[in-house]
Amino acid sequence: MSSGLVHVDLHDTIGALQIGSLFAIFLFGIVTVQAYLYYNAFREDRWMYKTLVSVQFFLSIITKPCYLPLFLLGGRCVVHSPFVTKTC
Repeated sequence: MSSGLVHVDLHDTIGALQIGSLFAIFLFGIVTVQAYLYYNAFREDRWMYKTLVSVQFFLSIITKPCYLPLFLLGGRCVVHSPFVTKTC
């Protein structure tokens, strides 16, 4: 009978995950600069356009905490799940 736990080997994919996360954070910086420049350059735009930019920027902000643990761990993978055990 199986214990229900699955061993996952992430050694082959953790580098790709770090590179992808770094690229996503770099793009977030570009989006931040674009939003700042938009609000400074187009102060007289319609509220609908300003709201659209604000929503897009907010959605971009709320996804970034997903990448933060990867950089805080320095590439060490930790999986907390009742079905997966992982030790690096």
